[in-house]
Amino acid sequence: MTVGQITNHINVDAGIIQWFFIWQYFVWAAPYQIIVILILLYLKLGVASLVGAFIIFITTPLSYKIAKKMSMQLNKVLSISDVRLKKSNELIQGVKLLKLYGWEDLFTSSVEKVRSREVSEIMKAGVYMIATCKYLI
Repeated sequence: MTVGQITNHINVDAGIIQWFFIWQYFVWAAPYQIIVILILLYLKLGVASLVGAFIIFITTPLSYKIAKKMSMQLNKVLSISDVRLKKSNELIQGVKLLKLYGWEDLFTSSVEKVRSREVSEIMKAGVYMIATCKYLI
């Protein structure tokens, strides 16, 4: 494993553990909340609430497919981040040689190219994130 891969694993694993503790409550509470909210909406709005709930339940599989694509896109981002972190680490490790031979621009442009690829992949992943936010509309 390269230094970039190790750094990404540490960062991603810590984030996953954090999200587990944030979302574990919703795994068991969400079904109860949905049922209570649907009953209250039905009592207040009548049949219109059932139509809205039906639309949300119908669009959920589409949201799942978009989230799968987003996950694949984020894996691409992580692999590009590995390359960028590896190049950055090489740059930092060999800074004396780079200064001695005047190769700063060469290595800097190499890291910037990888970073621009990474940013474009992050932007693509952002499109998927926006597409899955149907409940915020």
